[in-house]
Amino acid sequence: MKKHSIIRALAAIAVILVAGMGAQAQDWDLLNAKWEMIGRINSDGTVRDAKLNIIGKFNSDGSVRNAKLEQIGKIDTDGTMRDVKLVVIGKTGDDGIVRDATMAQIGKIEYDGTVRDVKMTQIGVGRGANINKQWLAAVFFFHFKELTEPK
Repeated sequence: MKKHSIIRALAAIAVILVAGMGAQAQDWDLLNAKWEMIGRINSDGTVRDAKLNIIGKFNSDGSVRNAKLEQIGKIDTDGTMRDVKLVVIGKTGDDGIVRDATMAQIGKIEYDGTVRDVKMTQIGVGRGANINKQWLAAVFFFHFKELTEPK
């Protein structure tokens, strides 16, 4: 094999490896303020508790489902969160600010996945690359009870 052919082959392999790494699914661990794992959000939107039992799902159409796959809410493309009757219960903006139904600030999702309450006290962390801020905030709106209460 000629030197140029080997270099081209190695370059092609490198491109495939880099592309494959970018295409890998990303899961996000959910941690409480004590840095204990309380759950996980899989890249497909599946929400799991600390024992990795499925407790809900965020679907690409914005629907939020419980463990029985019953719709319990919706997330609009602008980050508005709605209950099962489609009444607004909150919103997460692109800036990470989390608001309640009256649009009063009740928390923030920081760039690194830190979740803060209205007093800016850390209440949790979403750990993983490119965390979906809307899903992270929605976990606290829709699935917090399942993540924090022992079964």
